[in-house]
Amino acid sequence: MPSQPSADRPNWHARVFFGLHYDLHPNAGDTELGAAATVEHVREELGRVRPDWVQYDCKGHPGYAGYPTRVGTPAPGIVGDALKVWAQVAHDMGIPIAVHYSGTWDDVAASTHPDWARVGPDGRPYGGTICHRSPYVERLMLPMLRECIDWYGIDGVWVDGDCWASRPCWCPRCRRAFADITQRAEADVPQAPDQPHWAEWLAVQRAAFVAYVRRYTEGIHAHRPGCLVCSNWAYTVRMPEPVATPVDWLSGDVPPTFGVDATALEARFLAGRGRPWDLMAWSFFRRDEAAPWTTKPLAHLLQEAATVISQGGAFCVYDVPRRDGHLTRWHKELLAEVAAFVRARQALCQDSISAADAVVLHAPAEHYASNPPLYGLGPAAEAVQGALRALLENGFSADVLDTDALALALSANPRRYALVVVPDAEAPPFLDGYVRAGGRVLQTGVAGAERWGLTPRGALTGPLFVAAGHGAVPMMGPFARLEADADTRVVGSLWRTQDADGEPAGPAALLRRLGEGAVAVVPGPFFTAFARWRYPRHRAFAGDVLGALHVARTVAIDAPPQVELTLRRQPGRLILHLVNRGTDYPLSPAAPAVEGAPPVGPLPVRVRCAGRPAAVRWEPGGAEPRWSWEGGEVAVFVKELRVHGMLVLEGV
Repeated sequence: MPSQPSADRPNWHARVFFGLHYDLHPNAGDTELGAAATVEHVREELGRVRPDWVQYDCKGHPGYAGYPTRVGTPAPGIVGDALKVWAQVAHDMGIPIAVHYSGTWDDVAASTHPDWARVGPDGRPYGGTICHRSPYVERLMLPMLRECIDWYGIDGVWVDGDCWASRPCWCPRCRRAFADITQRAEADVPQAPDQPHWAEWLAVQRAAFVAYVRRYTEGIHAHRPGCLVCSNWAYTVRMPEPVATPVDWLSGDVPPTFGVDATALEARFLAGRGRPWDLMAWSFFRRDEAAPWTTKPLAHLLQEAATVISQGGAFCVYDVPRRDGHLTRWHKELLAEVAAFVRARQALCQDSISAADAVVLHAPAEHYASNPPLYGLGPAAEAVQGALRALLENGFSADVLDTDALALALSANPRRYALVVVPDAEAPPFLDGYVRAGGRVLQTGVAGAERWGLTPRGALTGPLFVAAGHGAVPMMGPFARLEADADTRVVGSLWRTQDADGEPAGPAALLRRLGEGAVAVVPGPFFTAFARWRYPRHRAFAGDVLGALHVARTVAIDAPPQVELTLRRQPGRLILHLVNRGTDYPLSPAAPAVEGAPPVGPLPVRVRCAGRPAAVRWEPGGAEPRWSWEGGEVAVFVKELRVHGMLVLEGV
């Protein structure tokens, strides 16, 4: 197991909730780095926001340092030591400061030390990325970071350009490692995905990345135990294996445009990882790569903040100073409003635990079988994203867990979740006992369908439709025809036309009772389709299948699909988070900004409770809505939901 923070190495990130991040990625063309970064200026601008922690630039992807390093390559345009200024201001404010350091991606190191560079299958150095088995960590990365610790007293390192920038390396070191670990010949190293041993090759490469993270993390901890380490995007949705390195917190900077969709998924996955975590929103966006960057409207940032803090995580915002280090004042005034929004909700978000009724399985085996190597997302996470969206848009509160975490949760409490969703994958064996003891499973795809007593009888070709939502909607294949028996219920049929007439092509879903529980199987990649297309009638069909399963839900809410429900607990209280994902200006590829969220309401809510609550209130603000208690349920109307609010039930 990875080491945990101890009394002599407390984890300051466990107590922070709102942070600011700044990086510049210094380059050879810079001429004025740090010229405007004075203690007075930085202190004044940060004082407008009062963050819990800050992150400032150290070394970016080009490989140049933004401070006058003696062991690395300083950018030629350093005029003033901005990192020294930021460290002093952070220490004066009594808050931690972490540095932004690009790890796997370093153009200068790869060019000046070609033996460190990642090698392509053709045997030539490839791009500006580093081989994880090279001496880069010991000869450059750790010396620079020890230098920053000693010179500036930094409290943390946020390693960027790491897992997400990693690709397979065919250098002699990596080829020998493959032979040693697999007991194969170096000649067996595959060059492409269609060659034998490709999966083994990638597994060995991923192990090298994990060992690389462990080397620099343990090296930093050895030099200063209180300096925390984070590898950006490690152990997130793109890396769903168990946490196996002593990183102190988890983090990722979500896509700048349409990032709130990614945030909803990543936050729920990170919330189950057992580490302090944050997600970082870019304060700016653009329509496409040809467009200039511009700062997001306030509502856009608030929606992203709400999806993070409602899962109990810390929220960080990435802003950019001018190349000379000057901070734009109106940016800080905007971020001060975001900070106030977060602060007003902190007490009921931080130190909470999930009480979700449903969970989506994010299985590492299925992910790594289809993701771009080594840690890309690509199509691999689409089914998980589609499953989560289908649940949220049908009024469920849902977690996202990897296979090991789900097995552990159900082992500790077999009734922890009323519903497990297995998206476009085979259900793990431990779900057999879960179902027979009363659980519900919704699986898409026919892998392992025989274990549920269902038999695939060939593929269905041609156009297919399912009737849903007073109409019909296309179903993306490949679908299989599942054989039903007397103990199996058909939930919808697949049709050849949108008229849903004639002879059905096969069941759209089959539901089977097993012991005290039930399983529903949709015999095709339904959740992948929903992730890609987000068709309303796909949502309606998902609702039909979920309804047929008769899932025991803690909360029933009558709300439009843009309202996301999250259930969390603190000692003695149940907290219902509602996030309004609506927008008052139509989103399109040409207009991705959220300018405002139209208020939604009134929203009728029913909550099953073991006993009558001592109090019910709406937060922030502490208003007491009218509510009633009857038959083991609280009935309450949420008068109006703007971006985010919490219905708090005390004493339950």
